[in-house]
Amino acid sequence: MGLRSAPHERVIDLTVQDEIGIMNSIIEDPTLSTRRVGRIFNVPHAKVWRLWKRYGLHPYHYRKVQGLLPRDNFSRIVYCQRFNELLIQDPQLISKILWMDEAQFTRAGIINSKNYHHWADENPKLARESSFQYEFSVNMWAGVLNNRLIGPVEIPNRLNGDNYLEFIQNLHYLDCFGDVPLETLRTHWIQHDGAPAHFALRVRQHLNEHFPGRWIGRGSPTLAWPARSPDLTPLDFHIWGRLKERVYAKPVATREQLLQRIREEADTMRLTNVNLNREIRARLNVCLENEGGHFENKLQ
Repeated sequence: MGLRSAPHERVIDLTVQDEIGIMNSIIEDPTLSTRRVGRIFNVPHAKVWRLWKRYGLHPYHYRKVQGLLPRDNFSRIVYCQRFNELLIQDPQLISKILWMDEAQFTRAGIINSKNYHHWADENPKLARESSFQYEFSVNMWAGVLNNRLIGPVEIPNRLNGDNYLEFIQNLHYLDCFGDVPLETLRTHWIQHDGAPAHFALRVRQHLNEHFPGRWIGRGSPTLAWPARSPDLTPLDFHIWGRLKERVYAKPVATREQLLQRIREEADTMRLTNVNLNREIRARLNVCLENEGGHFENKLQ
């Protein structure tokens, strides 16, 4: 760890020996908290904080990433290289791909208490319910086509090859495709991950017949999707997390309310101008730079 030079003035009531010891402690173990170091040196943790700040230190959080198996790096490299080859042949390819995925929404969702605050002059001692006797959930499908969010649409909670095949056979008849140009519907690609329902033989046969050479997924003859790679699809790295954060900002009481909240927040997100096509291209290259390993913690 490289420490920035600090001003000559010392933190009040800290001896030179305390300052040296406190700084050595964070160099030896950057995961220590100010409170723990304060207890070790018997000083208030606020003084530890001010000392570290004076030396230009900042608290950085770990970023959760998908666990990878040793063999995954190679398949991710092959995918990114093959994708870049296809982009040379057709620089507009990304804008022609319908990126698809499913996500489950439950009553409680995932609540990170650090994201919720209530400002007041006294502690209101707030609480929020997270475990319920009456639970419910909905399974939602969504797509992204040329930076545009398609859906979300409710699908069966228990997705299998048969009902997934029926869904994609009727995909273009969904209301959310109403104003997509007909030519786009005739020529677009389809992408999905390697979930069991997606890999069903009848599903792959349908895609080979109706999207010959124009689908991405497990078993695709054109571009095989690498396992455990949510960091390469916009539904995972951009849509689902943000949508759930919005949906669960307030408690949900009923299944109908959950569905309504999902649709309303999706409509709000639709108004956001984000260049996902550029983001996808950048992630392909960063993944290659990191030899198929984790890269989201290195993104700007």
